Amino acid sequence: MPEHTLQKGIDFIDGLISLGEILGYYPKTEFPVEEGKRQGPAVDVAWFKEENQKFPLFIFEVESAATNSMTFNPMKVFSKENESFEKPLFFFQVILKKGEQSSRVSTLKKQFGTYNYRIYRLESEEKQKLIRDIIHQHRRISDAIDIFILVEFFKESDWIHIDLNDFIKLVINLEFEKNNGGILNDLVKLGAKYEDLIPIVSDYIMKIQSDPIINQYRINYNTYIGSHWYYPIHLGIIYCSTDELYWKLKSEEQLRYWQEKYTYLKMIGPYFGRNRDYDDFLIWGAGGLLGVVAALFKDNSKMRNYLGSILRNIIDSTGEEYKIPNLIWLFHICPKDETGKALKRYLLNSFKKFNGFKLKSFKEPLFFDNNDEFIEEFISGKDSIDDLDKLEFEKIDSNQISTALFLLTQESNIQLVNKEIVTILNN
Repeated sequence: MPEHTLQKGIDFIDGLISLGEILGYYPKTEFPVEEGKRQGPAVDVAWFKEENQKFPLFIFEVESAATNSMTFNPMKVFSKENESFEKPLFFFQVILKKGEQSSRVSTLKKQFGTYNYRIYRLESEEKQKLIRDIIHQHRRISDAIDIFILVEFFKESDWIHIDLNDFIKLVINLEFEKNNGGILNDLVKLGAKYEDLIPIVSDYIMKIQSDPIINQYRINYNTYIGSHWYYPIHLGIIYCSTDELYWKLKSEEQLRYWQEKYTYLKMIGPYFGRNRDYDDFLIWGAGGLLGVVAALFKDNSKMRNYLGSILRNIIDSTGEEYKIPNLIWLFHICPKDETGKALKRYLLNSFKKFNGFKLKSFKEPLFFDNNDEFIEEFISGKDSIDDLDKLEFEKIDSNQISTALFLLTQESNIQLVNKEIVTILNN
């Protein structure tokens, strides 16, 4: 059969090749159905599970329009004896151009409907059905999928436009990556990159958090923050992303339970001397972590006070100079209304102990950065308590959920996020 010459057909075939490669197949174009006959009949696109396999798993025929010749395309495959050409797992026939309701389409459905075959008219809004069926067929042979690259492909290319929320829900419901937590990790990265996908990411986190013990296998972040401290961040994301009072109250309740009763010790507490890594976390990481959670509970003074009290207990047990990173974070976490009076007094009394400090340090506090020079610069500054009222924070369009999602999966640029957290907490 002749190769496609119209650009629309060429572009669609290129998209099928890219999609096949993303899903882990080896696509080939113009694959002959008769061995040894290069000029004989061939299928437009064939997907193989392994590069050197003799017969394809999936076959795609792309028709520019519903013509008489398209009836031959499934026939050339299904009429062959199994010895000469084994039948594919599925045969997809795609019509690109919209036309009148063709009797050819209904004839093909009747003729080959009992086979693993379907026909799709893309301009009759059957794009979603085509992609759904491809993913369903892929799930029959594998639970592996890279949803991050797939969604990027659909978003960034003009190949085919589908409802991505529907697509992501399908991937979740089909239990891809069910034993390694890969779906959550990819979804969180997508939510951090594309704000329009945050609602579906939040819904998935809510689903996991509805029974965190049973759903432990769904969680597998590859970062320190994601691996060790996802729980309070998840709860903050749920609180921030819903208007339902039930879930808001539940996320508060679960956060308090996790902090106070999950183990025989508080989850974040002033337990210095037990473990060097935990000591480093208390000094250099606890303030930033609680700052992220406080940003997610931004409008909830009660919870910000609660998170601030956790940090205050750590500060009280820390050596004098090493209090500074957490004191700065406490300054941001502390509610700006009347409910934060006690924490404000505590902060003012703490800062009075320094002869002076560097005001600029408040705009970019440390977060998992063991930086003694930062402390030295802070205490060598000439600013005073009176200057704290002069602090102004740039108003930038920051989404606290996307910032939190970024922190769960990224570590290399963690310091760049501090400005966003501080801005959220102070505006």
